[in-house]
Amino acid sequence: KSYIDGKVEFPNRDSSYTTTLNDLGICYYRMGRYADALPLLLEALENTENARGKEHAR
Repeated sequence: KSYIDGKVEFPNRDSSYTTTLNDLGICYYRMGRYADALPLLLEALENTENARGKEHAR
């Protein structure tokens, strides 16, 4: 993992990347940091929809 501008760069956006986004989003949400949580959770949902289809992700 490399750090660029304080963010982790993931070279392979696989299922572990999506799980990490989801986990971080949930942590931010539970801390009340909704503005930080939303983009992470939306990207995790988009990745799941792209990998498995829209019906599976809902």
